[in-house]
Amino acid sequence: MLCFYRARLVVLAVPKTGTEALEQTLGPHADLHLGTVGQGKHMGYRDFMTKLAPQVRQSCDGPVEIWAVMREPLEWLGSWYRFRRRAGMADPRNSTRDISFDNFVRAFCDEERAPWANLPRQSHFIVNDTSGVGPDRVFRYADHTHFVQSLAERLGRPIDLPQMNVSPSGNLDLSAEAEAQLHQTCALGFALYAALPHASV
Repeated sequence: MLCFYRARLVVLAVPKTGTEALEQTLGPHADLHLGTVGQGKHMGYRDFMTKLAPQVRQSCDGPVEIWAVMREPLEWLGSWYRFRRRAGMADPRNSTRDISFDNFVRAFCDEERAPWANLPRQSHFIVNDTSGVGPDRVFRYADHTHFVQSLAERLGRPIDLPQMNVSPSGNLDLSAEAEAQLHQTCALGFALYAALPHASV
């Protein structure tokens, strides 16, 4: 998570949406940078509003805007699956190297998830207390160039992001049954994403 007092802007770090490159580039220039998981790097909207919003508003001497990036839910899960296929996983129990994407999705939808499919839902980082979009602006990951341009304009500085944490390739074939199960499990996430405006809007 990055906070810029002068710009009155908070950028939430939704996992698997290019946040690592953003933090490496802008972290040194941020007034508040939660850059490790233990510190709250991937703090969601509701936790931010509860734990940090009053402090940030005081530091900014007024209201702040909260931005985030959201990825299409199935694509987001595919990125996690491929990321966990990489060699040298810190905890081999989280590896998906010997797991099909179909089984990964099915396990993600189970109430008791296997370690390699134990992930929060993406909507957790975006949703507010009434199951709507919490941040003031949520950009589609597919419109990432528009997000970076908007951020550069807001901060008044050029932004050139390096490519980081590129996931290895992987077969993302998915059965109709598993996809239907995912749509049911992550109905809120799919609905939130569908409601996001496109960059051209």
